[in-house]
Amino acid sequence: MTLGKKALQIIAAIGLGFLSGCGSSGGNVSSDVNPPVVSTQVKDVTSEIKHDIGVVVDRSYIPAHLTPSVSPTVVGGNGYGMGADGHWGVSTGGVTISNRTVPNEYSVTISWNGSQYSISGTGREEWQLFNELHIGDKVDVSYKEISRETYKDTNGDGIRELVDSTLLRKKYCGFGPENQ
Repeated sequence: MTLGKKALQIIAAIGLGFLSGCGSSGGNVSSDVNPPVVSTQVKDVTSEIKHDIGVVVDRSYIPAHLTPSVSPTVVGGNGYGMGADGHWGVSTGGVTISNRTVPNEYSVTISWNGSQYSISGTGREEWQLFNELHIGDKVDVSYKEISRETYKDTNGDGIRELVDSTLLRKKYCGFGPENQ
């Protein structure tokens, strides 16, 4: 093997970075097999779905009602018109006064493991939950935990170990009847 071919093999083996000034400082080539690891890494982690027993702690029902609305008149005028909110009503002096119907609203609050979650709305599902669940009823709550984990190379072996995990929040996923 010629000297030129041997030199090319050496350059190819260690890379051209040191020749172009893009390598390590001073042109030295590191012979470490394992490059140094960034000392600390922090990431947010979401757990698999977990289950816990929850208890219904509150229920509320707000009956349908009318609420007044005052907005600038956009259609009509003297006597009857439509306001900027899209409701028709009495129109006078550039404003429309109308009543808006607010539908029934149902709410159920569940407490579990130090957390609470409220399900509320005006739909059929919320109405069914309100009618089926009562204060003190137990339910199986499914949720995920979102934690911030910190990893650090504590013994210099180049492998990061978990050194801290902080629970940020619990993400509610759903619930069902408690398994007896």
